[in-house]
Amino acid sequence: MNLLLNAIYAFIATMCFSILFRCPKRAIPYAGCCGMLAWVVYFLVFSVYGSAVGATFMGALATSFSSQLLARVKKMPITITLLPGIIPLVPGAGMYFTMISLLQGDYNQAIFKGTETLLIATAIAAAVIIAASIYTLFNTIIRKLER
Repeated sequence: MNLLLNAIYAFIATMCFSILFRCPKRAIPYAGCCGMLAWVVYFLVFSVYGSAVGATFMGALATSFSSQLLARVKKMPITITLLPGIIPLVPGAGMYFTMISLLQGDYNQAIFKGTETLLIATAIAAAVIIAASIYTLFNTIIRKLER
């Protein structure tokens, strides 16, 4: 039940961010699905392996692949679903707790949280780049095979 509620919350939050980003109305539900997918994959991987960085990477990878496919099928730019779709994975709380720890003078905790936040942000970026590269590679291979 917890996973279902969290998935619904991620769907709604992602759709709200899509509205803030001024995405086309027809793309808002698709962006919500991408955000929900990101959170479900994150939740499942985190519950099995316990690594926030690895779970974030897998969630961002799933979202990036789904955004690539949606962009091709629905004939719209990938950023319309990708940017709102990764919002549930963005380490906002980690940045907040890093700053709180710095302000309280707890430098060990600040370094720990800051490093974890940086690794999560790097995992998101790496997943997006890897998915885009793999998708481009497959498209190139398919086009060459069609000739």
